[in-house]
Amino acid sequence: LESGCKPNVAVYTSLISGHCRVGDMRGALELLRLMHASGLAVDAVVYNALLNGCVNYERWDLGLDVLRQMDDHGIRRTS
Repeated sequence: LESGCKPNVAVYTSLISGHCRVGDMRGALELLRLMHASGLAVDAVVYNALLNGCVNYERWDLGLDVLRQMDDHGIRRTS
């Protein structure tokens, strides 16, 4: 991101998933914010990665926020 390249949805999804895997939920949510700001379409795959991170690290508060964001952005819950 700092090199000036413009990541696409797949790159953001991979980065968010990686942050979630190591428990860096703050970093993952910042990437989500950047993804929205860049105008890219955030899909259920991205939100599911975030929800998995919230569950794995018992961040129930963030999980509820992610669910609210999904609703706010019209993303249908898949599970």
